[in-house]
Amino acid sequence: MEEDNFSNIAQQYKNYVAGLEPDSWSKEARDYAESAGYIQGDSRGYKKYKSELTREELVQILFNIFKRKV
Repeated sequence: MEEDNFSNIAQQYKNYVAGLEPDSWSKEARDYAESAGYIQGDSRGYKKYKSELTREELVQILFNIFKRKV
C-alpha cells in the first residue's frame, strides 16, 4: 500500500518536472538541437529538459544525430 502511494507521488513529481521550462543558459544549444531534429520530445510534445534522461531516450537522441551524419 505504501509502495503504491510512493509510486503515485513519484509519478506526479515526474509529470511536474517534465512540464518545467528550461533555463535560459541552454537556449542556443536547445534551439540548435531542436531545429536539427536531435531533440523531438515525447508523444505530448514535452521536451522534458528538467527530467532525468533514460537510456531509451539517450539512444533515440544518438540515433537522431547519427542518422543525419550518414
